[in-house]
Amino acid sequence: MIIDVKGTKTDSGKTEGPSYQIEDERSSRTPYVIAAVLLGIAAYLKSAMPIWSRLPPEDEAPVRPEEESHLKLVDAGVMAEPLPSPKPASEGKDGTPRPIGSSSGGNWPPAEFMQDASPALSFADTFIPAFDVSDRPRFQDVVANDNFAPAAGGGAGGDAPPRAGPADDPRDNGEGDHDDGRDDEPTETPPGDDEDNDDDEDGPAASVNRAPRNSGPIHLHDMAGCAAVLIGLSELLANAWDPDGDALSIRNLSVSSGTITRTGTGWLYDPDGVGPVTITYSITDGEASVVQHAYFSVVKNAPIPGTGGDDILVGSECADAIEGCAGNDLIDGRGGDDAIGGGSGDDHIVGGAGNDAMHGGSGNDIILGADGDDRISGGDGDDRLFGDDGDDTVFGDAGNDQIHGGNGIDVLLGGEGHDIVRGDAGDDVVEGDAGDDVLDGGDGADVVAGGDGIDVIEGGRHADLLLDGAGRDTVSGGGGDDHIVVALDGDRDAYDGGNGIDTLDMSGTERGAVIDLAQGVANGSEIGGNDIDGFEVVLGGGGNDTIAGAPGNETLSGGSGDDSLDGDRGCDSVDGDAGNDTVMGGAGNDGLADGTGRDSVSGGDGNDRVVAAADGNDDVFDGGDGSDTLDYSSSEGGIVIDLDEGNASGVDIGNDTIGDFECVVGGSGDDHFVVGSQPVVLGGGTGEDLFEFTPPPPAAGSTPLLHEIIDFEVGDRIRMSKYDLFEEVFDELEDRFEDIYGDRVDEDDARIRVRHERAESIDRTVIEVDLDRDRIYETTIHLDGHRAIVIVEHA
Repeated sequence: MIIDVKGTKTDSGKTEGPSYQIEDERSSRTPYVIAAVLLGIAAYLKSAMPIWSRLPPEDEAPVRPEEESHLKLVDAGVMAEPLPSPKPASEGKDGTPRPIGSSSGGNWPPAEFMQDASPALSFADTFIPAFDVSDRPRFQDVVANDNFAPAAGGGAGGDAPPRAGPADDPRDNGEGDHDDGRDDEPTETPPGDDEDNDDDEDGPAASVNRAPRNSGPIHLHDMAGCAAVLIGLSELLANAWDPDGDALSIRNLSVSSGTITRTGTGWLYDPDGVGPVTITYSITDGEASVVQHAYFSVVKNAPIPGTGGDDILVGSECADAIEGCAGNDLIDGRGGDDAIGGGSGDDHIVGGAGNDAMHGGSGNDIILGADGDDRISGGDGDDRLFGDDGDDTVFGDAGNDQIHGGNGIDVLLGGEGHDIVRGDAGDDVVEGDAGDDVLDGGDGADVVAGGDGIDVIEGGRHADLLLDGAGRDTVSGGGGDDHIVVALDGDRDAYDGGNGIDTLDMSGTERGAVIDLAQGVANGSEIGGNDIDGFEVVLGGGGNDTIAGAPGNETLSGGSGDDSLDGDRGCDSVDGDAGNDTVMGGAGNDGLADGTGRDSVSGGDGNDRVVAAADGNDDVFDGGDGSDTLDYSSSEGGIVIDLDEGNASGVDIGNDTIGDFECVVGGSGDDHFVVGSQPVVLGGGTGEDLFEFTPPPPAAGSTPLLHEIIDFEVGDRIRMSKYDLFEEVFDELEDRFEDIYGDRVDEDDARIRVRHERAESIDRTVIEVDLDRDRIYETTIHLDGHRAIVIVEHA
């Protein structure tokens, strides 16, 4: 069916337009099909927009407000049913049909409806192609009839303006997508159908800002080397745009590695190593933003190859790979962590700044590490290698090499050949390996090992650890407290401790050795015949060693095995360690320890201190001349020390024989001391100790015996004959004192008197006893501090 839309006007001179006519001669079913289609469309629009189903009154035509210029939707109510045939009552005075609407621009001629013959239509042509509503078509301004606004040139007169399309929509982003945060369905109330049915005019719609868009991450070009690179704004905004046309900027930019700095022309990226890099940032129009990522990698520089001739190869400030190949090459790595190979020939290589790896290859090479923690390998040939600054690792490899560690904590290995290796400054590790080497630790606490060959080893000025290795070596500790380990090579070596307190360590021996510091010899089947000098500490091994000190102050340790140790003169420290040892202090104030095993310990001359081990073995302890101390402080289970009988027994210490001690110290248990006719100083230690004093023999005459208890505490007791003396208890036990300790005894009846002495440097309690009741107080006991003493008679 073709509908011809014509304008209407009150022109009396114009003839009446034709009315709908049906040609009976060409009867067709097409009108029924079209009517069914229109009814379906009307029903769909009515269900979707029910508020628009109201028809205007019959006696007035809908009129477009003159101030509105935008297009309106056609009222769906007009399309709800077929239009009726025109009636005479609707005609004007001049016999022309009454206008029912006007064009959107007001320039169209009045329209009227008429029937026309419809061409034959097929059913398929009615629905193909499908109607596309994705671009939101616009409709006529005024509610009139069921016709859409005609396209340009398609209406009456052919001068209608074109329909607004997607390109004219200010909300469109250029891709056909609206980004106003709402669904595609219209949400504002159509014109002429306000909910409150008033005549208020709709104001202009508020502008909604839309966020920037991006089409995916950015992949920047990879960068080689370590130089900083400038990244521009346009590169970071390559895949971004703003649907509103707003200017875009970058915020919150960060990198996964390296550092990036904002400059006046972009961002300056400075890498810190090789590998992938991710830049994360936000793109914003000032209000909304979107996160974006840019990816690239930092790769190594291209290798720098040499030729078969004498090349001059210079690296960059980045990490370079340089290979000199054959010829006498001159190579300078400059900055960066370089990998440099000299190849064959006598090369001169400078690593420069950075942690470089350099290999001289074959030939007599000169390699300087310069700054950085370098790794240097000389390769074959007689090389000269210098670590310089930094903590370097240097391998001489084959050949007679000269190696200098320089500053820093270096590891220097001579390798095969007769090498000269010097650690220089720093705490270095120096090893000669095979060959007759000269090794010097230099300054610092160094570890120097000779390895195989006839080596000369010097520790330097600080406390060094020196190992000679196989071969007839000469070892000198130099300054500092050095520790020299004797090799089990059977060769004749020379060891000199030098200045300081130096240690000769033979702890690795198993067959025993004879060491005489005074004679300057150390002999054994495992160590050979060695010359020794300048040692203050000697450590024996696992065999049966014989160790004799010198007139100085030495420390001797037997190690395991049945050893014989003699401190000789001086204030020595002698320890038998494990095994059944014989320990002698010699002259001087010595400190002696028996160690585990059945030992015999003699203090000799001087004021010696003998420390008894809690080993459960039966030992013999003799203090010798002087004021000697027997120390049982390591025991925990309570012991009985009978100085009158000369023995000490207990689970911890076994049954020991003791004699010539002027001071005895107990352990942490409840110890029992028995004191005879010799004056003694007692220390009970922790625990509730009993100090028992027996009456002196008649031959002692009237000379009083003076004893001292240096740590008398509450809980300790002094026993004299049938009397016990306590320090008075001022606590809840005081009321039960007699039940616990016995009846109090008057001092006069017991022939015991207590007094206190105090002077500028003295504060003590003095207890005097007349045990034989001859009115001569022959036994005196001093207690440190002011003590309140209670005397009771024990059962």
